[in-house]
Amino acid sequence: MRTFLLIFFAHLALFLSAQKQSVCESSHALPNSESFLCASFIEEQTTLFLSSDSDQAIIEYLHYKHLYDSLFTAYCTQYALPEEFKLIPLALTHMQNIASTPHKAGIWALSPLVATRNGLRIDQYYDQRYDIELSTKVAFEYLNQLYSFYNNNYWLTILAFINSPLELQQFQSTLNHNDSFPTALYHSSLNKKEVISNLITFAYLDNYYPTEPSNTELPKPTVIEDTLALTVFCNHLKMTSQQFFTQNPAVCSKSEYLYPNYRLYISAEQQLLYLSSLSQMRTETKEALAIALAKQLEKEKQLAAISEPIIYRVKSGDTLGHIAQRHNVTVAQIKRWNNLKSDMLQIGQRLKIERP
Repeated sequence: MRTFLLIFFAHLALFLSAQKQSVCESSHALPNSESFLCASFIEEQTTLFLSSDSDQAIIEYLHYKHLYDSLFTAYCTQYALPEEFKLIPLALTHMQNIASTPHKAGIWALSPLVATRNGLRIDQYYDQRYDIELSTKVAFEYLNQLYSFYNNNYWLTILAFINSPLELQQFQSTLNHNDSFPTALYHSSLNKKEVISNLITFAYLDNYYPTEPSNTELPKPTVIEDTLALTVFCNHLKMTSQQFFTQNPAVCSKSEYLYPNYRLYISAEQQLLYLSSLSQMRTETKEALAIALAKQLEKEKQLAAISEPIIYRVKSGDTLGHIAQRHNVTVAQIKRWNNLKSDMLQIGQRLKIERP
């Protein structure tokens, strides 16, 4: 596959130097058994890249190269995977650590099933798919499984990764032949097929802009050992809640507490503040929990009082009709709640009236 891409890049270089001249004449260099990309598609995508996407793509590529290339390359080497696999998050999410669909999240757009099956934690307050270091480890483990399952088939592995093996199988069953890489795949209804053209764009940059990765190390996480109130944590580390959630997208923005084993990304200065004030944060968190518990108990007490029925004592001149109107209920309801057989009332009689 590497050979195919190098052949493609050679033709693409000629294409660029000739100021977007047609590459259709070069189509014989693309083995049909290895690619579903025809010459017209290549021309279309490279023209689009040159005319509108090149500046942004280069910016995204250089940002990736600066921070993540060494980590991703190490996993490619570890699992003996094609080197271009390291570019998948660029092609798939443009390295945006967000929810790309209602069910997929993080720079690798992992589904909950793939993530949890490979050891990531996902709950209503914490989602490790947004932890780049952990999600990258899981993504390459999954890619390795797929690459083995598809007998080292480059494009099927990528298509299965960005969709799912089941979705890819269902789509393949609609084809009239067994060729895995017909041009029809790109012009079909297969989801996220545009990732293929994106991958070629960034693979082109990786070949023609061979910027050396920097020695910048990814930030090391601070693992929380105790339950800490988020407000207490932010106050001691001199950061706003917005700054905290920006630095730690794995923590749900509705969270009020940080729980044991959370991996948090904070600056070196904030790590020192964390260590020096941990004891005080524990104390303040206990106080905050006590106050929250007291408020919850008071709220439950008020709700219980509201839900209790009214006990009304009958006065001179009262009738069931007047009492029912006064409490916004019906006569039939009062009679049912009090097992009354008639409308007769006695002064001082107690009547139970449920709250509406």
